[in-house]
Amino acid sequence: MSQIFFTSDHHFGHANIIQFSNRPFEHVEEMNRTMIERWNEKVSPEDEVYHLGDFGLTKDVEAIGRILR
Repeated sequence: MSQIFFTSDHHFGHANIIQFSNRPFEHVEEMNRTMIERWNEKVSPEDEVYHLGDFGLTKDVEAIGRILR
């Protein structure tokens, strides 16, 4: 059975968000990797996700979008 998710403000690729938001990561690559792993543990390909803002600050947004289920 599919699920519907609403989310926002992941800030993929945004290194400064680690300090701004006191995120528990050493660097942006660790943050991206961890968020992608957690996303893929929860969201299945059949699910619908409404991302309401601040998805990423990176030139690799398309690549990250392909990794997320």
